[in-house]
Amino acid sequence: MNTSTKSLSSWMMLTCLFVQTGLWADSALSFSADIRPLLSKYCVSCHGPDKAKRKADLRLDTPESAFADLGGYAAIIPGKPEESEIYLRMVTKEKDDIMPPPDAKNPMSREDIEKLKQWIAEGAPFEDHWAFSAPVRKPVPKVPNQDWNKHPIDAFLFQKMAEKGLKPQVTASKETLLRRAFLTLTGLPPTPADILRFADDPSEDAYEKQVDRLLQSRQYGEHRARYWL
Repeated sequence: MNTSTKSLSSWMMLTCLFVQTGLWADSALSFSADIRPLLSKYCVSCHGPDKAKRKADLRLDTPESAFADLGGYAAIIPGKPEESEIYLRMVTKEKDDIMPPPDAKNPMSREDIEKLKQWIAEGAPFEDHWAFSAPVRKPVPKVPNQDWNKHPIDAFLFQKMAEKGLKPQVTASKETLLRRAFLTLTGLPPTPADILRFADDPSEDAYEKQVDRLLQSRQYGEHRARYWL
């Protein structure tokens, strides 16, 4: 299996599992993935690194400023959302105090408010931007179902599924696998000839060869080019 096929197969598998099963829905929030975008959307334009636009001399993009004592209170008190000024300003009914202010025409959704509340309750952990953080390789977990694990990523998925009380789906038929690959990569279904050729290929890398063939096809290029038209 070449690099492109490995990457594509992993991406397709991860996407399907994340969307269909919501494996990480109940886990702790990630600052980079969940909170930084909210601060950027609602707060940083007035409380960020730009001194010329900064209001109340308050930055919310750094823990030093966000946690600072502002005279008996703080914008964020880790672990205590109900005592954190940022949360109180989000839920207040007073028009002069609510944040973001009404004239910003950027009201926060209830979902986003609850997400920030949860993050503060979890200790309000900040993280460096991912571009400045070295990746850390985690050891591959040992799982009992070795027949299902064809790739190290499978072991991580199986472990998380087991924690959620879930079991892997039965392996799809070759026809179904081929149809998924065709629709994903070309937007078109396989022809009867494609199905027969794949069904008659007994090699272990039959699927990988089909994916490689599709990635090299004109239809794949046309399908991807649609996004630029």
